Amino acid sequence: MKISGQIKNTDSSNYPNFNTKFARDYDKEPIIIKDYNPEFAFIASMVSVPLIILMLIYFPTSKEKIIKALFCTPLLISPIVFGYWFNDRLIRFKNDKIEYLINSKLKRSIKIGQISDIK
Repeated sequence: MKISGQIKNTDSSNYPNFNTKFARDYDKEPIIIKDYNPEFAFIASMVSVPLIILMLIYFPTSKEKIIKALFCTPLLISPIVFGYWFNDRLIRFKNDKIEYLINSKLKRSIKIGQISDIK
């Protein structure tokens, strides 16, 4: 890497805190990442609602079924909406494990040794 005319080596062995007592302890200060995956899944599933409404309009069976479908769809989707928008999901990386938290409660923990090769 070249910085203002100088070449800087970014090899990890050249860092001043590499393998010293000042190295980061991930159990005390874990890396925390907010999980946005459910929001993307929710948005993708919400695309299907207008498609269902269009299918009911263009291929109607009866007006009663259309009204029931338009009334029941929000009732069925509302628990999913509240679950996605009002739950805080985090992924916490520690020295020996990865933890998945929902509303600061541990839901899943994976030890680093259990993770197989990622291709």
